[in-house]
Amino acid sequence: MTVHWLLLTATVRAPTSVRVSVADPVARAGQYRAAISEWRRLAPALGARIAVVENSGAAEDELFADVAGVPGSPPPVLLRAEQGDPRRGKGAMEADMIDQALAQLEVAPGELVAKCTGRLVVPNAARAVPPFAAGAGERAPAIVLRATLGGSYVDTRLLVATTSAWSDVLAGMAQEVDEDAGHFLEHVVADRVHLGRSRQALAVHRFRQRPRFAGYSGTSGERYDTPAGRLRRVAGAPVEALLRRLPPDKQF
Repeated sequence: MTVHWLLLTATVRAPTSVRVSVADPVARAGQYRAAISEWRRLAPALGARIAVVENSGAAEDELFADVAGVPGSPPPVLLRAEQGDPRRGKGAMEADMIDQALAQLEVAPGELVAKCTGRLVVPNAARAVPPFAAGAGERAPAIVLRATLGGSYVDTRLLVATTSAWSDVLAGMAQEVDEDAGHFLEHVVADRVHLGRSRQALAVHRFRQRPRFAGYSGTSGERYDTPAGRLRRVAGAPVEALLRRLPPDKQF
C-alpha cells in the first residue's frame, strides 16, 4: 500500500465568524496533536509521510509537541497556508489549504495523496484504500471516495487521489463553495467528480470498506466511533458491500 503523503488540514485558531464545536485554541491544538500521534502509528501501513497544513499561524510546538510516533518513522512536516475567506465557510477555507499544501509538496502526477480532516483518524485506512494504490502508479487522474447513492454528495473527511486528480480535477474549489447558500465542499467535490467522469478524465474507485472515523466532528462536536456508531456500521455493512460491487458508472 503506497499513499505517498497523508495531508491533514488544521486550523488551531478558527475565525470567530465560522461555526465550530470547539473554539478554544488550546483544546483544538490538543485534539490535533492526539490525531497526529495516532496517524504516526497508522501511516507506515499506508507507506505515507504525514504533512499538516495549518492556516492560522500556529507554532510548530502547538501541533507537534510530545507527538508520539513509530521509532524510525519520519517526523510530520508542517506546511503553512494563508487563511481563505471565511465568509464562504469552513469548506472553502479547507479547499484553499489543500491547494496551497499541494503546491508545496514534491509529488509526481501518479503518486497518491490522502487528505483527512486534521482532528480525525481512520484506524482502518490501510484496509480501506483499494489495491490500485499498492504501487500501480496510475498516472491518469484517479480518486478514491465514499459518496451518497446518487453521487450528489461526497464525504470529504477522507479523500485519496493521484496528484494529477488533485491538480486537474479538484483544484480551485474554494470559489465554488457557498455554505450560506447550502452549497458545501461535499457538493463541489461531487460536481467535479461527475464532470471528470463524464469527460472520461477521472477514474473513480470506492473504498474497500467503509472508513471508520475516530475523533470529534468540527461542526457538531459529535464523537465518532461510539457504540451506537459502530452498531450503525455493522447494520449498514451488507448494503455498502453491495454498492461496492456495482459498476461505478451506475451509482456509488
